[in-house]
Amino acid sequence: MYAFQKALAFFLLVFFCACSSEMVKTRIGDFTIVSSRNVDLSKVPDASKHLKARGVEGIYLTKPSEKMKGLENGVSQAIDDAVNKAAGDYMLNCVLYFIEKDDKVGFMVVGDVVETLEDKYGK
Repeated sequence: MYAFQKALAFFLLVFFCACSSEMVKTRIGDFTIVSSRNVDLSKVPDASKHLKARGVEGIYLTKPSEKMKGLENGVSQAIDDAVNKAAGDYMLNCVLYFIEKDDKVGFMVVGDVVETLEDKYGK
């Protein structure tokens, strides 16, 4: 009987540890076009030809505080994370989530990243 109790305790410990690291997502909204900076859309008449990647995820996480400081720019930082991963300029068909993972909260965006081909660093 003692071996059974040890096995049960071990199983419960593993089960609860595995469950605690899951990400809880709450869908906030869907956006046709999203960017965290000014983008000249006239330079991309057909965005599908300049698609860099589909289903790119961008995440911003921070520890929650009393006044939730750190979340003010969370959406922008999640968008920047996704756009930088695919070396693009803006996102199409984007879904925004509020997420909770372990002891952190933040935002996640998932969408398609497009490049405008404009000179980002010149002049």
